[in-house]
Amino acid sequence: SHFALWCFAKAPLLLGNDLRKMTQEQLEIVTNTNLISVNQDPHAKQASCFLGCDPNKAKWSVFATRLTGGDVAVLVINWMDSTSPSLTFPAHVVGVVPAQSKKQKVWVTDLWTNKVIARYDFNSAKTIPVTPLASHGCVAYRLSIVIDNNKDLTDSTTLQDLQQKD
Repeated sequence: SHFALWCFAKAPLLLGNDLRKMTQEQLEIVTNTNLISVNQDPHAKQASCFLGCDPNKAKWSVFATRLTGGDVAVLVINWMDSTSPSLTFPAHVVGVVPAQSKKQKVWVTDLWTNKVIARYDFNSAKTIPVTPLASHGCVAYRLSIVIDNNKDLTDSTTLQDLQQKD
């Protein structure tokens, strides 16, 4: 969560630890190209808090920023000392409003895994579900409004796979 929040805050990505002693897990976190691309996007601004913004009351928060090309990067953080319940957030709150078109869909890409985890049409894209988050855990998504030619999703489908022209 810490690294993801750094990336969404557009903070300088500096490591002050002994790089030779980093674990594989730590190395994978700080070299995540999807999160770094949010941080380095030339047109994106620092993410804003859209839901759960009162630090004295929030159990979870939703941060978002618009990226070059119009996609929206979303970070959901669980601030609780326990696992969060499943939750949803309205897509329009973070600026994602697909047209009423049968082919236009919202693709949700998990920025940690680079996998497209869901596609929603106009009606179902009104809310984006989030599975329970571990204590102080997070999810980071890229929401893309695209023309969807009903390509099949598999467990290994990436956003780049779906963007390839037919």
